[in-house]
Amino acid sequence: MRKKRLTLFIKQFEKEAQDRINYLEFKLESLLATVDKVFEVELMKMPPSLQNTLIKDLISEEEVSASEVSIAKM
Repeated sequence: MRKKRLTLFIKQFEKEAQDRINYLEFKLESLLATVDKVFEVELMKMPPSLQNTLIKDLISEEEVSASEVSIAKM
């Protein structure tokens, strides 16, 4: 009897854990879709010349270090 209860408890726990995982995966997909949409909107707001620029080109032109960026923020 005790072993049956323990087995039933474990099955119930695994089912609830799987339900929670499925819910969190759904929320993650929804969040990623939202982020993609916001990114596209922000990208459309940028000037066309900047939209076509690669990030590596921006970094190589500026040569700004992380410390300079943090100082500039202050």
